[in-house]
Formats: sequence, C-alpha cells, structure tokens
Amino acid sequence: MTAVLVCDDAPDMRALLREALDADPVLHVVGEAGDGHDALGKAQELQPDVVLLDIGMPDVDGLEVCRRLRAADGGERLVIVAVTGYGQSEDRRRTDEAGFDAHLVKPAELEDLEKALRG
Repeated sequence: MTAVLVCDDAPDMRALLREALDADPVLHVVGEAGDGHDALGKAQELQPDVVLLDIGMPDVDGLEVCRRLRAADGGERLVIVAVTGYGQSEDRRRTDEAGFDAHLVKPAELEDLEKALRG
C-alpha cells in the first residue's frame, strides 16, 4: 500500500484529490495539509511514500516545501508531485529545480495522477 500526503490550501481540492485516491485500492491517503508549515510537519510525522503538493500555498510555498522534504532524512525516497494551477514552462522549470518528480496542472486528470504516482 502506498501512503499519500495531500497538501493544498484549498479544502475543495484536498477533498477532490482524496476522493480520487481513495478509489484506488493501492493508494491510501494518510493525511492532509493546508499550508506549507503543516505539510512539513505532517510529512515528518506520517512518513508518506508520496506527497501531492500545491505550489501556491500560503506561509511556505510548495517549491520550498519540496526543497526541505528532499533535504530531510529519507527525502530522496519520496515521490513528490506538483498539483498546481501554474502550468507555464517557467513554472515547470522551477518545479524541476526544486526536486519535484512530476508536474500536473489542475484540474489533473485521474489517469495522469495515477501515472505520476507510479513513476
């Protein structure tokens, strides 16, 4: 089973992602976070396999959250997927530089999300 942490400042988006992920018997949402600080704390606490991370969150943005997750113990094993409203080439370059494994633009298709989660 794959443990997933969903991080987005929009409660509706978190609920939508959770619903999509709960339909997959291999994926298990272990937690949700609504801002960058919460995402960092929950990731440390819950030790997920995958983090779905919005870029434009308040507090600490998703780019910085990704950098910090990568720098933490075990950060190299995480699959970190940007699920964001930012889809320009500059946004994709920035997520690549921050260490994201994939970049999906909202609203992400379930098929694309599953592909990103499975590498």
